[in-house]
Amino acid sequence: MGYLHKANWSAIQSHRNAIFMVNVEGPSEYKHVTTVDKNDLLSMKYYITYGSCTIVHEIVDKAIDENDNLILFVKDNVIECLR
Repeated sequence: MGYLHKANWSAIQSHRNAIFMVNVEGPSEYKHVTTVDKNDLLSMKYYITYGSCTIVHEIVDKAIDENDNLILFVKDNVIECLR
């Protein structure tokens, strides 16, 4: 799990019972997920987001920290972007 250093742990630790996504291939930022139930994500392999781009987030690993935050380590695959 060499990608653990990519997360901004101090910002994540300030939350409780939240969901975060950390891209294992991208920059050292995280996304706070608020639109899905944490228990649903525990059994998922993929999470899809829609906006200006449709992105399939492949969940490659999961962790729960001491504050009960769910941290999803993902690979992002952009499917389509609006022009």
